[in-house]
Amino acid sequence: MSASLPEYLTKPQPVGGGSIPDLIARNPENHWVIGEVKVRDDVDNAHTRGQLQDYVRTGSKVMFLVPGSCLESTKRTLQSWNLGSVEVWSHSGT
Repeated sequence: MSASLPEYLTKPQPVGGGSIPDLIARNPENHWVIGEVKVRDDVDNAHTRGQLQDYVRTGSKVMFLVPGSCLESTKRTLQSWNLGSVEVWSHSGT
C-alpha cells in the first residue's frame, strides 16, 4: 500500500492523466484500489472531477471518502459527472 501520509515511506505515483491519488492498494482479490479523500469544500470542482475521471480510466476500483454531511450531494454530483462507478464512503469530519 502507498499513501499520501507522512508515516508512509511509499507515496502514490501519478496514474491515468497524471493525477496522484491519496491511496493505492491491492484488495484481497489482488486488484488495484485507488482512494481519494476530500473535505466538503473540495468535492464539487473541476480538479476533483478530473482526478476521479483519471482514476476510473485505469479500470481500478475507485473509492471516494467524503464527510457525512455531503454524502448524498456527492453521490448526485458523481452521477451528473457520469462517475457512478465510484464508491462513495463517508466519515464524521468536515
